[in-house]
Amino acid sequence: MEYIDPTLQPFPQPSAITPTFMFLLDGNLCQKDIEIIGSGIVEALSANGDGMNARVGVVVFSSVVSVYYLSSTHMASAVVVPGTQVVRVF
Repeated sequence: MEYIDPTLQPFPQPSAITPTFMFLLDGNLCQKDIEIIGSGIVEALSANGDGMNARVGVVVFSSVVSVYYLSSTHMASAVVVPGTQVVRVF
């Protein structure tokens, strides 16, 4: 799947598009599974020639949903939504 940032005008050529990786994780996994998934994420980012410049996001769901944006080299940002909150998507 490719995502083209609509704020970029005119649309960039495919070679100019920043790679984007989104990972969806179950927060109730055991430690062994988390370590395996972590290795897989590192491998996926390393396999991409431009992995150091990629946008990376992680969504972790359990009793809360946490969304992490990890692309900044200075700091990571997160949004946490309580599990009791109902979000309706139409």
